[in-house]
Amino acid sequence: MKIRNAVIVGLCSALTLSALGSGIEASIPFAFRAGDRELPAGEYSFACTERPDAVVIKGAGKEVRVPIKTRLRGPTGTLDFEGTLAFDRKGEVRTLSEVWIPNEEGVQVGSVEGAHAHLIVHVVPRPDEKMSGQKVFQQTCQVCHGANGQGNEKADKFFGRALPHLNSAEIQAKSDDELREIITHGRRAMDPVRLQEPNGARHSLPSYAVDPLIAYVRTLAHTP
Repeated sequence: MKIRNAVIVGLCSALTLSALGSGIEASIPFAFRAGDRELPAGEYSFACTERPDAVVIKGAGKEVRVPIKTRLRGPTGTLDFEGTLAFDRKGEVRTLSEVWIPNEEGVQVGSVEGAHAHLIVHVVPRPDEKMSGQKVFQQTCQVCHGANGQGNEKADKFFGRALPHLNSAEIQAKSDDELREIITHGRRAMDPVRLQEPNGARHSLPSYAVDPLIAYVRTLAHTP
């Protein structure tokens, strides 16, 4: 599976911590398999070595070396991304399959036989400044929940049900921890909150933007 030809079935993303030259650092929001090792969700670095040909993965107190099966030629991303990771997903198992580092060839380190989905994780630059809670709200929650959290009839019609009003007593009564869990992991039919870039790419809400978003949602309690 080449990134440039992939049909992206699931689009997730990780927020970069830094670009490493010969590697990338990323926050992976799910557990995954790398070679014959199972790794938990967390902060990881990915770097390529030439002798022996391998990808070295460091994180969660572990260091894993995964042999490179094939070197891949093609684009290493766009101006919007500092790197790309590809995972083959079969059921609930996600296997690291490709690592694309800026200004280098991509490498294939794994694959899954049979029918499976491709999950693409774009490593995106961290903004220089933190986004305000209001700005995050306007780029995420507002489209479905309304400008003041009072609801959006068009969104209700689209989803075929009334979406929660964020200014309601029911939502405002939830604890910050509960709101944080919903924003980060989703609940029932609601997906985790994701930011959308102008080019259409969507990526997970950075952890440092979650609390400002919650604080802004609290200000909606007094809106009509």
